[in-house]
Amino acid sequence: MEYSQLQIRPSGNEILAALKLIMAADPSLQVERQRVRGVDYLMFKEQPVSLREWFQIADEFPREDFLVFGEDRMTFGEAAEKSDSFAAVLQKEFNAKKGDRVAIVMRNYPEWVVAFMAAAKIGAIAVPLNGWWTAEEFAYGLSDAGATLVVCDAQRLDRISHCLADLGLRAIVVRNGIADDKVVFHYDRLQAKYAGQQPDFVAIDSEDDAYILYTSGSTGFPKGAVSSHRAVISTLKSWGVSYAASQFALQQKAAAAGVELPEEPPFPPAVLLPVPLFHVTGSNAGLLISFLSGRKVVLMYKWDVQDALSLIERERVTNIVSVPTQSMELMQAPNLAEFDLSSLNDIGGGGAARPQQHVGKLLKTFTQASTGIGYGLTETNAFGSNISGPDYAERPASAGRPTPPTSEIKVTDEDGKEMATGQVGEICLRSPSNMRAYWNRPEETAAAFRDGWFRSGDLGYLDAQGYLFIVDRLKDIIVRAGENISCLEVEACLYHHPDIAEVSVFGVPDERMGEKVGAVVLLKTGSMLEDGEVIDFVHDHLASFKCPEVIWFTSDPLPRTASEKIDKTVLRKTYLTD
Repeated sequence: MEYSQLQIRPSGNEILAALKLIMAADPSLQVERQRVRGVDYLMFKEQPVSLREWFQIADEFPREDFLVFGEDRMTFGEAAEKSDSFAAVLQKEFNAKKGDRVAIVMRNYPEWVVAFMAAAKIGAIAVPLNGWWTAEEFAYGLSDAGATLVVCDAQRLDRISHCLADLGLRAIVVRNGIADDKVVFHYDRLQAKYAGQQPDFVAIDSEDDAYILYTSGSTGFPKGAVSSHRAVISTLKSWGVSYAASQFALQQKAAAAGVELPEEPPFPPAVLLPVPLFHVTGSNAGLLISFLSGRKVVLMYKWDVQDALSLIERERVTNIVSVPTQSMELMQAPNLAEFDLSSLNDIGGGGAARPQQHVGKLLKTFTQASTGIGYGLTETNAFGSNISGPDYAERPASAGRPTPPTSEIKVTDEDGKEMATGQVGEICLRSPSNMRAYWNRPEETAAAFRDGWFRSGDLGYLDAQGYLFIVDRLKDIIVRAGENISCLEVEACLYHHPDIAEVSVFGVPDERMGEKVGAVVLLKTGSMLEDGEVIDFVHDHLASFKCPEVIWFTSDPLPRTASEKIDKTVLRKTYLTD
């Protein structure tokens, strides 16, 4: 039997049994209860202190390809050198210090990775901002984070240039010749100036802040989720240990079945990354975990299914980390058979739920690949639960079990009481991967945690075998192709329109995107608006993915609850069942 056609993927129970064996044999993989910030977590006894040490794991792969972008290639060794020299740029040219916020605002370019590594190496806090934001949103994010410097591409520079002076910011622009060496500086010139230099490596503690990622929630403006170096590395090491356990379980199962596995995999590890690096799925599951195995990261400028198929074939991609929309389009490509995808052995997913009917289709379409999905949030560094292989085939509606060995999940009622098996409540997560806080939002931070458990705002239940099923959301958000959209933020924008009297925004089910933005609009007396005018108004102020795609105009006042809030339950029943 060929390895690419092997159909003996281990089950979750078999992986857990293998995990116990490898943890018992290796003290560095063992966990214990440790108290951090007043909370007892299951934590590794040993792990790198900071991301700077995490990057050094890849020193054993200096000549292996690390980043591929079009015709550009960068090895792990080159990335280490370039990030060292750029860290020197940050310190010596811009006086960046430990704790300073360095914003990164660009597409998935190799320079994004170099800038992120450089900031982490000197103890600065990286602030990757959503590249799809508008000028208004960027001004908010840069101001809220208190950024002192921004590294951007030319397209994003056009959107932030209006606020640089007001915020006292300087910008380093990549892949563009525009620079005045006063406010805007050229990345390539600075790299050339500091080539071969190293920064001053200040001491970094595991509880120091590593990055701030912005996430939309039910409170309107995006909030910055602050994660420590410990939190990020705990995620990465847990994933690495879980993968090692799955490989060990595979070897055990193959041996029992009389199947001889090759000593080395037929293709070196390579991941296709079509999701943005400013999301935890991209930064953690796609990029940072790759340092552990010397995995090549193939970056995409933007998602295009034909480009993806070509890259999988050309780069012999073994893994794809994507949102379910992208794996669906990959599966449904009309010319799929024209490409050699024999290297592809793992189709992961995150950021949004995958429709149940797609799971079986993926397994039938990519017979040589394992299919899985993970559940986590920006606030938990994408860490929470996962499911793959035969478990996923049997339970396509499940988000899996808590990811061993450090994730804990429970379901509670409004008062925090744990629900019985099968009962629906709020999903709460506890692990050392949880964020430290929302940036400068102590009240919202306090509301997000209960006794150290992060309150996800998602509703679900655990079955008798410990598998998690997500059924709804408490938070008023829409998840469109992995992007969280605050209903309140879109509503607040629409209420600024002079012709709109009342509005309610909620998610509309969509097979391709998962959800899309819907809005019920009551106009002021005598006003007239078309769908396109509403969309254009939102587009002028918010990122395009937040724009309503379905609009219903009504002549009746919107229904209200007893507390005089607009009743979205009634609206959903009215407009989504027509």
